[in-house]
Amino acid sequence: MHRSTRLLLLSSTLAAKSCDSCDALAFQQVIHCRQQQGRRAKASALGASDVLVSVQVAKKLSQQEAEDIIETCLFPSGEHTRRMNAGRDAQGLREGTSSVVEAGDPRMQYTYGEFPLRSFDTLIDMSLDELQSRRGTIPDSLRLVDLGSGCGRLVLYAALSRGWNVNGIEIGRELHTVATNILSKGTADGYFTSAQLPNEGVISLHLGAADTLTDVLGSADIIFAYSTVFPAAKDFNVEISALVLSPAWSEMLAKACRDECVVVTTDRALDPQFGWELVARREIENPEVFGSTGYVHILNKSKQGDMASSYRR
Repeated sequence: MHRSTRLLLLSSTLAAKSCDSCDALAFQQVIHCRQQQGRRAKASALGASDVLVSVQVAKKLSQQEAEDIIETCLFPSGEHTRRMNAGRDAQGLREGTSSVVEAGDPRMQYTYGEFPLRSFDTLIDMSLDELQSRRGTIPDSLRLVDLGSGCGRLVLYAALSRGWNVNGIEIGRELHTVATNILSKGTADGYFTSAQLPNEGVISLHLGAADTLTDVLGSADIIFAYSTVFPAAKDFNVEISALVLSPAWSEMLAKACRDECVVVTTDRALDPQFGWELVARREIENPEVFGSTGYVHILNKSKQGDMASSYRR
């Protein structure tokens, strides 16, 4: 069975599960969720103004050196539970409440996971191949955006290992706070420093919804999204043989990104009706979901317009 089909079945199974907790517990959970939503509304209203800037990689490292620092110093396995708890807090889950967030639940957008660094490198290298085939040469300093950056793990790894300008966009305040704390620790340990060269290895962590940070998305050469639990379209896309992200995501990114921007997603492709060309896919290791499919897309704005308009009608 194709992995995308298995994920679709898994999502359907989750959606079918019952949440028959006692009425009192359900009521408490609803109240807590509304309180969380109020706090998130304030965070979204901040938009791009709540951003940590002027932090820079002190020294570009090899991928192995960067991986060692990420896994042992900045994101040690002993603190994994704390990071996962920040994700639960962002979802509005507390001890004593149901730990299941069903498919289709808006709290899914706050799900936290840690994507394998080597699988990330594989997909980013595939993206570079596509950029080089179209541009001929690739500048030393590219702009990468991690969409749904969580605690900042991929942001810091990419900046350390590639020396690029890397932006993280995260909607969950609790996860963003953990990310900024880890970045502060990395600065104290000497891995990062105050920015001096604005076009080399600058790290920026943004708190807010992606559609309020379109200027950040519009400046990107490559966007990565660990989109395995992002909302998907209802139907499997036969044209590209993939489960696709919801039209809202595909359209928002198509409007925000510049022509020939490369977007990498996992387990959900972007809808070609909005100008997204699926140029490569790869089965990759991802223990969190027993393996993933990575999709590499390039935006062709000349294919937007009529198709997207007819789709919305």
